[in-house]
Amino acid sequence: MILYHPLKDANHCIYRMLSILVKSPSEISLERLRVIDFYHIFPHLLASISPWPNDIKTYKKYIKNIPASFESIPDKRRLFYELSEIHKQSISTLISKGIIDKESAKSGVAILIKNSIPEKILITIENDEYNKSKIFEVLTKGLTMTSWTGRNGFKDRSGLMEFIYDE
Repeated sequence: MILYHPLKDANHCIYRMLSILVKSPSEISLERLRVIDFYHIFPHLLASISPWPNDIKTYKKYIKNIPASFESIPDKRRLFYELSEIHKQSISTLISKGIIDKESAKSGVAILIKNSIPEKILITIENDEYNKSKIFEVLTKGLTMTSWTGRNGFKDRSGLMEFIYDE
């Protein structure tokens, strides 16, 4: 039996990251991009973030409507770690295609070079129904602007990454 999950698909990851970057502010840290991508695959896990950040409290009402997943996820931090290799491959591909600025990526920031994206892909992203949803708005508007580092930053609240050594 062959099972498919977008978690292990680098091409799907590239599409998700492109969708996030196209709909997000002009630049986003690579760490934040990876976390947002994780919640793109597993949006039901947004409900496990506690406490929900005050600066994006208006988005909390949208996560209540996310249906529970049929799959069992025993350890989201381990799952996020397993996804890191796919993230690295996908980011490297986007850099090699000139879609993410290479120099900014070296300093941990993704700056989208939108005119490097083929027009057909941009149209596909614009027409994607999920990208028009309130959940995607939580990801691209809410999670891109919330406090990120330190205690009570989103890295801490998500439980996916270490935050203790943030400056």
